[in-house]
Amino acid sequence: RAAEFARQEVSRAWNNSLTGKRAKLPGPAREPVSSAPDSPTPRQRKRLSAILAGVRPPVWLIEGVLQQGHLIAVVGQPNSGKTAVGLDLLLRIAAGKKLGNRRVKRARVVYVAAENSEEIKLRIQAWCALHETDLTELDDWFHLIDKEVFFAQSLEKETAEDLAEFAPEVAGIDTFAACFNGESENSAADVMKWFGGMREHLINPFGCAALVLHHPPKHTDNPAEWRGSGAALGTLDGVWGVACINGAVTLTQGKRRGPPFDDLHWRLHTKQMKGLKDNFGNVAESIVALPADAGAVSTGDDDIETRICAALDLGKTTYRDIAALIGSSAATISRTLPRMKKGDGTRGKLSRESQGELRLTSEGKTLAMLGRILLAGRLENPPGEG
Repeated sequence: RAAEFARQEVSRAWNNSLTGKRAKLPGPAREPVSSAPDSPTPRQRKRLSAILAGVRPPVWLIEGVLQQGHLIAVVGQPNSGKTAVGLDLLLRIAAGKKLGNRRVKRARVVYVAAENSEEIKLRIQAWCALHETDLTELDDWFHLIDKEVFFAQSLEKETAEDLAEFAPEVAGIDTFAACFNGESENSAADVMKWFGGMREHLINPFGCAALVLHHPPKHTDNPAEWRGSGAALGTLDGVWGVACINGAVTLTQGKRRGPPFDDLHWRLHTKQMKGLKDNFGNVAESIVALPADAGAVSTGDDDIETRICAALDLGKTTYRDIAALIGSSAATISRTLPRMKKGDGTRGKLSRESQGELRLTSEGKTLAMLGRILLAGRLENPPGEG
């Protein structure tokens, strides 16, 4: 009897168990569950054709010059015209106006005027007056922040809310030094923290392109050289150098990602602000950069003299060496150098002889900086080196 009682208890417990209840359910016969784990499905690599199927062509804000999402440093010495050029580029994007023959995609622009914001306001007004653009036409396309924005830390509540509402597609930061709140520009950690903040607050949430205005190192002949930690060059998509000689401004590419473009040129113009007077009753004036053809900036004899100055600055002393570097002839050099020693009505002496050697005057050294820009391609690939 004890054995029968035990059998009945075991049967009752099994019937009340989850396994027993499942066994009573109608349905197809179930395969016994194997205790061995299933063999993993072999992973297949993604084929190249599948990867490239999703490639998107670049979106140009300025045709062939500035791409959506690119982070660019615009580098130039004080008074080189980098602010005037930066404003011209960004205001053209906000207004949808062509840059010479290059088409422009109209987009929302935020400009951080962290240095001399009152002068920036005058320049914006002067640009609009010169291009017959009513300021109200830019209300929804150009947002001005007239104070520093420290991207390496959390943004001020008002700034963050304005950016979220405006959703900029392009940003101008004037300047890196004014908005940099790290301990040192030479610290890779501090610089990368700042650029990381730029990506966090502007580029990633809005797909924003950005122009960051900055100064080159002291005593450099390269206007497209970044000042500070070289770690910045790893995150920058490009470095543009700006130089100004006698009111002619040239912008050239240094480091770049993407296709190259020809040098861009502007002339600086003074625009009077009618109806706006200072405390002495004088009509207020401001500077505007107007795009110019390369020929209108530096051609003919001026162009040759500019390149010769660069060659002399690079230590070339014979007619033959100078001609080889600048892509000219020794005869042209022999005709041009005497004129450079004398100067003319608009330009002083560019070179002089000292102990039988040609040397640049201070004006010649200034012109040599522009000459290095014009010779950038030949300096990277000197004649005879492929």
